[in-house]
Amino acid sequence: MLNESYRVLKPGGTVRICVPDLAYAIRLYSEGEKEKMLNSYFFVEPNGSHYARHKYMYDFQIMKQTLVEAGFENIVRCKYQQGLTPNLDKLDNRPEETLFVEAKKISNK
Repeated sequence: MLNESYRVLKPGGTVRICVPDLAYAIRLYSEGEKEKMLNSYFFVEPNGSHYARHKYMYDFQIMKQTLVEAGFENIVRCKYQQGLTPNLDKLDNRPEETLFVEAKKISNK
């Protein structure tokens, strides 16, 4: 998905990735909130769809490396409803548990 995003994005364009934050899940687990962590991150009911479950977990460093491998540059961790992407007040949700990352396509490689 990231390779295709890079391919179709114009040079100078920004991609915003919002995924469950692995660091948050680990913190819940280490603070004794194991049930909340397991039910929120790993064993979520699929709601009849294969796509309803998360297949991977990322912290910022893992996501940054994945974006670099896809060709992106200027990779930054953003705060909830902050960044270069328009309409974040409508797009962002789950501020505590989400990793928000933006990256730029600098040129066609």
